[in-house]
Amino acid sequence: MSHSLRRAQLATANSTAEIRRLVNTCRSHFCTDDELHALFTLIRPGIPSGLIADVVDVFCDKLWGPAFDPLRKLDSELMMARRTYAVCALEGLSALGLTSPSACKTTAMPIVRRTWPNILNWMRYFCYEITDSGRPAKDPEGVWLVKVMTKVIGAISRDDEAFFNQALIKDEGFLETIIKIWWKSDRKDDTAPGMSCFAFFLVDISVKHLILLPRHVAFPKNSSGASSSQFVIQETVMRAVKGDAIGLAKRVIGYLSNPAHQEREEYKYVCCAIDFISHIIGDYDKGVFLVDSTLGAAFFRKQLGLHAMRQLEFVMLDANLKDPIVPSAQLPELTSSLYGLTTCGFMAFGALHWISVILNHGFLRFVGILVHFPYLQAEEKRSLTACFTTGIPQLMVHREFVISVIKAVKIATKDGSAERIESSFLGDAWRNLWRLVIERTAFNAIYERSCIDHFYEKRKCANCGRIEEFLEKGLSKCAGCSVAVYCSRECQKEAWKKSHRLECGSLKGTARSANEAMKYGTNNFLDRLFKIDVRRHASGIKAAINRDKVLKDAPLRDIVLIVSYIAYPPTIKPYHISEAPKDLDEASHGELARLHQALLPSQFLVYLKSSRGGAVSFQLARRQSTNLLDGPVAYGGDAAVVSTTNAEASASMSSWSRAPAQSFGGRDLEFEVDGIDACLLEAHRNYRPGASGVDSSEATTLIIWRKEFEMKTLSPT
Repeated sequence: MSHSLRRAQLATANSTAEIRRLVNTCRSHFCTDDELHALFTLIRPGIPSGLIADVVDVFCDKLWGPAFDPLRKLDSELMMARRTYAVCALEGLSALGLTSPSACKTTAMPIVRRTWPNILNWMRYFCYEITDSGRPAKDPEGVWLVKVMTKVIGAISRDDEAFFNQALIKDEGFLETIIKIWWKSDRKDDTAPGMSCFAFFLVDISVKHLILLPRHVAFPKNSSGASSSQFVIQETVMRAVKGDAIGLAKRVIGYLSNPAHQEREEYKYVCCAIDFISHIIGDYDKGVFLVDSTLGAAFFRKQLGLHAMRQLEFVMLDANLKDPIVPSAQLPELTSSLYGLTTCGFMAFGALHWISVILNHGFLRFVGILVHFPYLQAEEKRSLTACFTTGIPQLMVHREFVISVIKAVKIATKDGSAERIESSFLGDAWRNLWRLVIERTAFNAIYERSCIDHFYEKRKCANCGRIEEFLEKGLSKCAGCSVAVYCSRECQKEAWKKSHRLECGSLKGTARSANEAMKYGTNNFLDRLFKIDVRRHASGIKAAINRDKVLKDAPLRDIVLIVSYIAYPPTIKPYHISEAPKDLDEASHGELARLHQALLPSQFLVYLKSSRGGAVSFQLARRQSTNLLDGPVAYGGDAAVVSTTNAEASASMSSWSRAPAQSFGGRDLEFEVDGIDACLLEAHRNYRPGASGVDSSEATTLIIWRKEFEMKTLSPT
C-alpha cells in the first residue's frame, strides 16, 4: 500500500471520528453555533455513509422554533437566538446534495419528512427576510441564504420526488417560497449554469406538477375564487415577484434566448423556460394561449414570438448535425411547444403588431424550413394552415399590415422560401394567400392614387374617428399603452368597454412600432375596400335578395348588409332588419334600431365585421346610398366600368380574377369585373410560359410568373 493512500485513509478515519464526536456534542441542547458550523465544514465534501442519519438528525433537531407568521410580531430575542442555529442547520442539510441519492433516500429522507414543518417554517422566514424585510437586494448573506435553500429543496426533490410533490399540495406557501428563492437568486448566474438556473429548474418542475391537477386537488386551501390551477399559479407567481410581470418575462425569456444555454449540458434550462411559459400562459383545455392575461401581455411585450421562432430555427438546424444537442426523442414535443409560442401572437389582441414583428423578421423564411421539418406533427400542420388561411388574411384590411405582408412575400420569393412553402402541405393555402396579396396590392395602388384619406389615418380618435387637425384640443394618448389616441374622456371610456381593455396591456411600450402596423379610428382602407366589393357583387347581392321570400318584397332601407372580412374570401349576406341582430353582437342591437330610424329613403345599412386579432371581431355600422348596388364604377369617378375581357380571359377567369365573395351556405356571389380585376387581367395577359427546354409544369411556370409579376407590381410606396 502506498504512503499517500495510507495517509488518505488515516485522514478519512480521523475525519469520521471527529464528525462522530461533534455529532455527540451537538446532540446536547447546549451546543454552540460554532460547533454546528464546524460539523458542516467537516461534512461539506460529503457525509460518510454510516453517519448520514445521525448528522441529518442533529441538524433537523436544531430547526425547532416559533411558527412564522408575517402578519404577527415575533419575539425578536427568541427569533434571533434560534435564527443562528437555523442558519447552521439549513447549511448542514444543503450538504445532502453531495451525498449518494440512494443513501439519502433510505436514511436521511425519513428524518427530513418527520421534521419538514420546521424546515419549511424557517425557509419561509428567511424568504421574508430576503424579500419583504427591507434587506438590500445584493446583501451577501441574503445571496448566500438563497443558495443554501436552493440546495436543500433540490436535494429533497432529487431524493424523494413523491414527498416533494406532496409538499407542494399539502403545504400552503411552499410554491410561493420556491418562486421567491429563484426570484432573489443572483441574476448573474442566469447566463451560465449555477444556483440561479437550478432554482428556476425547481420552479419549473413545481409548476409542471401542479398545473395539470384540478384546482381543488392542487390548491385545497386556496380561497381566491380562481377557476383553475393555472389561475392560482398565475396569482402565486405575481405575488412572489411583487407584480413585476415585465421583469419576470424578461428574465424567463433570457433563459430561452441566451446563447450560453445552447450547449448540450445547459440546454435543459432552455427547455425549462419553454415549459414554464407554455404552462403559465397556455390553456390546455382549449389548446390556446391566455394572451389577454397580465403575464401573457408581459411576455408579448418582450417579443416572445420572435424569440421562440429564433429558438425553433436553432432546433431545426441542430437536428441536421451529426452530433445534435437536442436528442431526437425530445424533438416532437419541443417543436410543438416552440411552434405554439411563435404563433400564439395570431390569437392576441393587437395581433396586427405582433404578427408584423415576426413577418418583418423572416417568418416566411422560417415557415419555408418548418414545413419540411420531419418532426412537425399533424396538429401543428393544421394550425399553420389556419395561420395562412385565416390568421393573416383577416388582418389584410389594414393598409400598413398589407404592406408588411407584401414586403415579406417579396423577400420570400427572392430567397426561395415561397417555392419551398408552395411545394409543401401549405401549397393551396399559400396560393390563396398569394392571390389575396396580389388583390390587395392592386387595390392599395388604386387607393393611394384615388384617395388622400390614408394621410390622416394616424391622426384620428380611436373611437369616433374625428381628425386631429379639426379638433380644438387635439388628441390625447391612452396612459396605459400610449398607442391609442382619443378626442375626449367619453370616447376613451366607450372604447375601453368595447375592446381596448383587451389589448391595452400587451401594447404598452410598443407605441413606436405598433403605430406602423395598427390604424386606430376610422379605417379608410377598409371603408374603400368594402364599397368596391359590394359594387363588384351588386348583381349577386340583388339575386340573393330576390331569392329570399321576405327580402324580395321589402324596401331596401329595411335590408341590412353584413360584410365580413373575418375569413377569406369575405362574406356578404343580406338580412331583413328584424333578423339582422342574430348575426351581430349585443352592443350593436340598440345602435341598429337607432340608425335605422334615421335612414333616408335612398339609404340602407351596412355592417362591417373585421379583426385586429384575437377572438373579438370589430363591428362598424355604415349608412350607404342605395346606388352602391348599381355595380362597379371607375375609381376616382362615377362612370361605370365596361368589361373588356375577351373569351380567352373569361375562360380562365378563376386563375387570374379575385375570389368571389360568399353568401349563405358558402355560395359564391355573382360578380362583375372591375378596375382591380382589370389590373390582374393585365398581369395575366403579360405572362409568358418558360422557353422550350425549361420545365413548364404548372407549379414551375406559376412561380416564374409570380417572380416576374412581383418585380413589376409588388412595389408598395
